Amino acid sequence: MTSSRKGLTLIELMATVAIVSLLTGAALTALTRASASANRQIALGEHKWLPDRLQQVFEADLMHAGECRTTEQGFALRTLAALRPDSMKLEHLPVEVEYRVQRLAGRSCLVRIQRSEDTGVAKNLGELVGVGVAGVTLETLSLQPPDEEAAWQKMTGTVLVAASFEDEDIPEAVYTYTFRKD
Repeated sequence: MTSSRKGLTLIELMATVAIVSLLTGAALTALTRASASANRQIALGEHKWLPDRLQQVFEADLMHAGECRTTEQGFALRTLAALRPDSMKLEHLPVEVEYRVQRLAGRSCLVRIQRSEDTGVAKNLGELVGVGVAGVTLETLSLQPPDEEAAWQKMTGTVLVAASFEDEDIPEAVYTYTFRKD
């Protein structure tokens, strides 16, 4: 009895389908993991510039600051670093600048608010400094004790500005500025 078959048996077909489905499932799992990892790297890459941006903005204001005070959402400075609203370039004009963390479109954002009485500068100018900044603080490390009566303190000694971020992959950034006593 010789039999010649020209097809697959039901068992062979089911085994082939099972092997193909296992291989497809493994490939999709690996592809999903690779995609998620790539998305995390892209998101981290987009925020890598944020600490450098904060340092540039803080430095421009602190370089010309005369007085500072803390606020509930951040800190304020009296400085000679006014932003022109038409060109967004710094000019040597007196302004009060407040750095404040607030929620915008469901995200925590650092905003720079400039107030001025000078006619050559906008009275109120807001600038979005960074998205994803969870908190910002300013501490003076001066040898002289702070004057509890005054809300504004003279900028002397060393000042620390610390920024924390919503993304845990970005470490807290601490910036140090030292002022000379004139």
